[in-house]
Amino acid sequence: MQPPPLSRKCIAVLTRGYEDLDKYQDLINRNESIRKNLQEKTIPLLIFHEGNITPTQQIHISEQTPELNLQFINVKSTGKAFRQEKESIPFDPETAVFPIGYRHMCCFWTIDFWHFVTEYDFLLRIDEDCSIDFNIDTIFQQMNSESIQIITGHWGFDCDFVTRGLNNFTRSFLSNVLEREFDKIPTRYISGICSISGFHLTTLRKNPLLYLFLVELDFSNKIYSHRWGDGPIWGEIIGYLLEATEGNPCKWERSIQYYHKSHATQIN
Repeated sequence: MQPPPLSRKCIAVLTRGYEDLDKYQDLINRNESIRKNLQEKTIPLLIFHEGNITPTQQIHISEQTPELNLQFINVKSTGKAFRQEKESIPFDPETAVFPIGYRHMCCFWTIDFWHFVTEYDFLLRIDEDCSIDFNIDTIFQQMNSESIQIITGHWGFDCDFVTRGLNNFTRSFLSNVLEREFDKIPTRYISGICSISGFHLTTLRKNPLLYLFLVELDFSNKIYSHRWGDGPIWGEIIGYLLEATEGNPCKWERSIQYYHKSHATQIN
């Protein structure tokens, strides 16, 4: 049986606002690399921001790649991201080097982004500081035809001091919900998920265990207090919550090639 046709796709980034137009060059370079590697130019490119990219700046950014369907979305305006009530949570002193903005970002790409993509079936995250060299259309097709829930180009491990207690949290949650014990596995750091990753949103939404886990995670405030990152959290989700579901929970796709500027690293 042939899989259903692809329908609602989007490409997304969470980016900062700047006073100086020149500081948008990384975002513009990212968009240009997408333009070169995307055939279906009508796919929305969602530019999530904190309400600090002015209309004039939006026009400037859009004019650099007029073929692309850029859509600027203020995620703070709804109160469903960068939530003010989270800013009073005390930090674990060992993680104090990470500011509140970084923790908001980790929370966004784990919990909050779901509120802003309800009309889409597939999402490809491509961060601001990434310049890509792979066929985007093929990645969407691959996710659909192979029933891939998450696709990424690279994975590794995060530091112990920013994953402390995460694996225990996951296993405790599952033990309480499913009433059985779970073995400890290393907390994987899915580094591609922190820069470029694809999500089969329709399949993930059908997973009630994932929904309950994200609710419990949000209630715990550990993303903010302990600086649990979106990468290791998705590593836990893949390792424990998706492995038993239908389809392929996660695929490491070597064709996902890109340069990650902030890490000065070429991936694949």
